[in-house]
Amino acid sequence: MANLHPHGIAMVYGLRINADENGLIVQTEFPVIENSSFVNPVTGEYMRYTETGLAWLCTGDITPCGYGLYDPRNLMPIDNADPDMLEVPTCDTDKVAL
Repeated sequence: MANLHPHGIAMVYGLRINADENGLIVQTEFPVIENSSFVNPVTGEYMRYTETGLAWLCTGDITPCGYGLYDPRNLMPIDNADPDMLEVPTCDTDKVAL
């Protein structure tokens, strides 16, 4: 399975608080560690992450502020950016008999 990486695509799942965000498709921007500062991707202001542990700043159709900070355990990578993953063959529809 692919790992989270900057500018990857992931699905939010397993949230109990803000459960309406489960199923959202987001873009992972960068990891944020506890007590560190980051730039708000919408307003450009510096903000401080005061929660414990690591979170990923994600953008997308996240209301109300346009971004969210998610625990990595609540993000499932859904893109094929894993460099160790071999190219998966696709079906050649020109050779399929109908």
